[in-house]
Amino acid sequence: MKVLGNKWLVDELMAVLWVAEHCDVGATVVSDSRYVVRGCEALRAGCGNRYLNGVDADLWGALRVVGAPEVIWVPSHKNRDEFVR
Repeated sequence: MKVLGNKWLVDELMAVLWVAEHCDVGATVVSDSRYVVRGCEALRAGCGNRYLNGVDADLWGALRVVGAPEVIWVPSHKNRDEFVR
C-alpha cells in the first residue's frame, strides 16, 4: 500500500474498509472525517472517480470492490453537553 494522503485520514479510511470487509451488510459508520464521508457517499452513488483516481486510490478502489458502507458525519472535539443540545 502506498500512502500519499494525510495519515489520520488514511487511518479513518482503513477503518471504514475494515468495517466493509468484516461487518454485516448494512453496517453504518460514524466519522468526523468529511473526506471519508464524502468519498463513501460518492462511491455508493457510483460517481467516485475523484477518489478512485486521486490520493489513496488503492484504498478507495478496495472499498469500491467490497462495497462502501453508509458513513454518517459527526462534528469532532465536542463534549457531551454540546452533542445533546
